[in-house]
Amino acid sequence: MTQLSQIQAGKLDLDIGEVNLSRETEVVVADFQLPAFEKNQTLEYEPSSQDLMVKADPDRVREILMDLISNAIKFTPTSGKITISYRPAQEEIITDVKDTGVGIKEEDQKDIFAGGKHLGLALAKALAEVQGGRLWLEHSEPGKGSAFSFALPRVKK
Repeated sequence: MTQLSQIQAGKLDLDIGEVNLSRETEVVVADFQLPAFEKNQTLEYEPSSQDLMVKADPDRVREILMDLISNAIKFTPTSGKITISYRPAQEEIITDVKDTGVGIKEEDQKDIFAGGKHLGLALAKALAEVQGGRLWLEHSEPGKGSAFSFALPRVKK
């Protein structure tokens, strides 16, 4: 059973707890520095000094980040730029992954989270949702890049 089918069947094991989103992002970004460097891309990430604690499974958070960042690197040409940033809100923390890549045609955007050739995005979206969050395409323009965002519930103090 694939991970996506486990989620759809409600059988995916989760270890939900308090997760420092900034720390998990640092780990994933470190893993992608070499692939970005090899394509002469800039991978920009500024660790946040803000409290970025979310209620989530740390392994699943890293999976979402890995999918979004690897897609950004894959679809961004040499000398392009990938930026990871946060938008803390009252109930959630939104993470944005933006790139200067090839972009997605408007007619293809409606199917971007369907399985098949976009299995990674479908899985990332399902992983966000199974943790009480969401994932979406913020915007995309052919030849100018894409921005994907995901939100996870903020830890209540």
